[in-house]
Amino acid sequence: MARKLALYVAAFLGALFAVQLVVSAVFAALAIVWSTIVMTLTVALLLTAGYGTYKLYGLVSSDERAPTQSRDRMRRVRERDPVERLRDQYASGEISERELERGLERELSNREMDSIDRELQRERR
Repeated sequence: MARKLALYVAAFLGALFAVQLVVSAVFAALAIVWSTIVMTLTVALLLTAGYGTYKLYGLVSSDERAPTQSRDRMRRVRERDPVERLRDQYASGEISERELERGLERELSNREMDSIDRELQRERR
């Protein structure tokens, strides 16, 4: 009987040891998964904050080293639009008021002629 009791106790302790190993392995796997999720979310949060800071700096900065898309777009419009270019030259002091007026008259008359030519071409069709 003592032998049987010792066998039952040994089997019970062996089963407890096996359960402990399985539970430890499951919790270790869960800890690895959880730490991977937390690390990924932390990196994503830091990247989002960094990108937001970069975009915010671009919006509030007047520095040419950090151009924004809107500033680039406005520059392209000014390069294409002679009237804007004349205004910029006058504002920076490159041309006089008289030269500005002559340039504006020339550009506006060209625009009117262009629109008149387009109207005539439509009527001819």
